[in-house]
Amino acid sequence: MSAFFYLNVSWHITEWRWPSMPPLIHWHQSYTNHLVRLASNRLFSGEPLCLVGQPIKYQSGAALPTAMPRLPVFKNATTTPLVIQVKSAYLLDRDTETELYAQAATEPRPIASITKLMTALVFLENNPGWNQVYEIIPADRRDGGKIYFYSGDKVTIKDLFNVSLVASGNSETVALAHSTGLSTIDFLEKMNRKAKDLGLEKTEFFDVVGLDVKNQSTARELAILVKTAMAHPEILKATSQDAYVLSTKQGKRVSAVSTNQLLDGEKQTFTVLGGKTGHLEAAGYCFVGLFADKDGNQVISVILGAGSEDARFTETKKLVNWGYENYQWP
Repeated sequence: MSAFFYLNVSWHITEWRWPSMPPLIHWHQSYTNHLVRLASNRLFSGEPLCLVGQPIKYQSGAALPTAMPRLPVFKNATTTPLVIQVKSAYLLDRDTETELYAQAATEPRPIASITKLMTALVFLENNPGWNQVYEIIPADRRDGGKIYFYSGDKVTIKDLFNVSLVASGNSETVALAHSTGLSTIDFLEKMNRKAKDLGLEKTEFFDVVGLDVKNQSTARELAILVKTAMAHPEILKATSQDAYVLSTKQGKRVSAVSTNQLLDGEKQTFTVLGGKTGHLEAAGYCFVGLFADKDGNQVISVILGAGSEDARFTETKKLVNWGYENYQWP
């Protein structure tokens, strides 16, 4: 059986002809590219075609595609304007990549340890094996932040990975990259290539940890990085843990506590699915996170350049709560 898809797009009219497809009640131009991309990928597993406002008919021998993600609808429930006291802020609907809020979201800024999400992505593509044992060497050492492993310690790759993301360990992240057998230059090349593959044109990396102030991105591009990274169960699990406890092969017990204060057990109106912190003097206090409301609607929040450690979390809560209060998912 052939599946048919018909999309007619203009500034004021959007028409779907699809079995059992409900009418769209909220629409703006930015959704067009997303719908065409998703339809093309579902029907053809190929590159999306361009729309210039003309009706396009698709035909394929493949099975009917699954239901489209639900587009969030702005309901403007709060009358007080949202004020986020940071350099950049962004809120994204995860499923549809709908922009829910943006503040200086396209301006490149230092991202500090949020870098480690890209390091983790590249590591997963070059993982030598979770149970492999790595011996810490002097070249792994990086000052700044708490150090969990020292030269001569023997730990599993799994432990390095978790300490890197749970506690944002700098030396442990360098060791994780070294464990792949790639040179620093090769690892960084893969990080920057991955950024370009994801369409992150303003994102660039000069170290694997985030200590280099030239590691930069935008709030908007970081939201895509978060979505990509947390689609991996290993990264999502690590960034959702409030602590990680392990023993080195020599028997030394190590407890790594999360830098994400939203995992402290305080009751929220939403669920924290995962998050990553970052801080440098030039970057300010940063935080990215993935959240869900009681109905399972997921949003990604990005805060860059908060004035204090506490502020990056209070501003995140303010932004996420505003998103769930002012949008509804059909």
